[in-house]
Amino acid sequence: MLNCLIGLLAVLGVYFLIKPYWIDYKKGQIRDKLIDVAEATDNTNETDSEPTDEQLVWVDPEAYQDAEEEYDYFIPDEEGNYVAASDPAVQETSAASQLEQNGLVALQPIGVIDISKIGIHHPIVENLTYVNLRYATAHYEKTAAIGQIGNCAIFAHRSPDDGKDFNRLNEVTAGDTFTITAAGYQYSYTVEQNISVLPQDMFSYFNTPRTEPYVILVTCDPIPTWTHRMLVIARQTAVTAV
Repeated sequence: MLNCLIGLLAVLGVYFLIKPYWIDYKKGQIRDKLIDVAEATDNTNETDSEPTDEQLVWVDPEAYQDAEEEYDYFIPDEEGNYVAASDPAVQETSAASQLEQNGLVALQPIGVIDISKIGIHHPIVENLTYVNLRYATAHYEKTAAIGQIGNCAIFAHRSPDDGKDFNRLNEVTAGDTFTITAAGYQYSYTVEQNISVLPQDMFSYFNTPRTEPYVILVTCDPIPTWTHRMLVIARQTAVTAV
């Protein structure tokens, strides 16, 4: 009996030790699939056209959850205003609808972001939701589309684990460059600012009038209290066909 109990405890110990790595592995597989779909399709970023099956990746919304999701306290309401995550009525990070089918939800990859300085090569999916942020960076659908004049906000988690998602975004400074590939074009950006603000103050930056296309990269700050949001504000400097 004692040997059985010891064996059971050993199995449980191994399970809890391996589980985070297994979750990361499975999430990585889905992330790679999102990148493949984004690179293989000519996504137009037009919100008035329905995506085809070839432009979607279906996932179980309950699968591969981890503690990182608890760090995401940014939840805009339908008007784009800050809502505290402690509000039990709030279920998602945005009011955006997400396609559902047979208990699965659809992730729509619209591009790939590359920040070579911090080793980022991640898919960008449309709509800011908890499920989308689980696997990718997410375009906040109430902001400008990639390549359009205005502010295009792209969110990602900032796990305490080194190198995951936007963990190293603090290393990106004014003058650095990065690219986004989407809809058959590569958009180049030069960073102008890296700042930390309160969550409710983000909207003043999202709503800043622009005469050129800008991207604002957003993640939690600082580690591990997550009381603020880090904004990397970058201006589009070039567009090339790929």
